[in-house]
Amino acid sequence: MFNSQMKKVDVYTISATKNEYEEEIKSPVFLKTILMFISLKTYNNYTSNDIKLQEVSHVGITTNKTLEKGMVINNQYTIEFINNDGRDSIVYLKQVV
Repeated sequence: MFNSQMKKVDVYTISATKNEYEEEIKSPVFLKTILMFISLKTYNNYTSNDIKLQEVSHVGITTNKTLEKGMVINNQYTIEFINNDGRDSIVYLKQVV
């Protein structure tokens, strides 16, 4: 059912390096391309300390079992949790705003 709606997405890992001031700089490094179906789960807008924040949570379904927490999908979503118990993996995503 979901296989027909799966699209190619790029998976990135986060690489941390230090600059000349010993500050940690995080940058995405391309890892691979996989097929994934991404669906909107919840949508929240809220204000904290006079800053308007947007939190959008998504759920992804994929047959790939090699994903890990902290990886980035399409430079748009961060992987928060993965459930690899079934035939397909259920990936809980948080949108990077």
